[in-house]
Amino acid sequence: MEYGYHGYAQTCGRLIEADKDNSAMIFSQGCFLGNVGKVVPLFRDHDESERIGDAFLEAEDEIGLKFRANFYQTKIGREIERKVKEGILSNVSIHMRATDGLWNDEKTLVACTCVRVFEVSVVDEGGNPDTWIAPIETSKTLAGTLAAFEVEVARTKISIQDMDAAKRNGFYGLRSRR
Repeated sequence: MEYGYHGYAQTCGRLIEADKDNSAMIFSQGCFLGNVGKVVPLFRDHDESERIGDAFLEAEDEIGLKFRANFYQTKIGREIERKVKEGILSNVSIHMRATDGLWNDEKTLVACTCVRVFEVSVVDEGGNPDTWIAPIETSKTLAGTLAAFEVEVARTKISIQDMDAAKRNGFYGLRSRR
């Protein structure tokens, strides 16, 4: 199947605070490996009443769980896809169950060592700000733009101050984000 979108469904090693029960969790490196190769539903805001696409859980790397996605060509699927393309929506969240982990005495902190993922949802704001979804072509364009910028920097021997100014204006953030 052809997937036109990609991103990180969850990251490893970051403390994620849960809002409803005052607990927090950390996903340990390797905890998503049992999900790699699976296709799970893609929803909007964890609303299971209408599936908007498929999410292929591609790999777990040093950052976290990578995925690829496609949107169904339904009314809601096309609307969410448009918002993702335009950058209006760019965060994702997962519905999961920790099948193994370590808890503190108050059961308010869990280090997840094995996780089962049930679905990926496109959300306005997820619990982890490092998760994202973007069109694959947009990411390729950004990578090409960054490469061209770096060539120009090398060619013109831009000053450290100018490079720092470019970073402060968000250019460096594109590399770290996608």
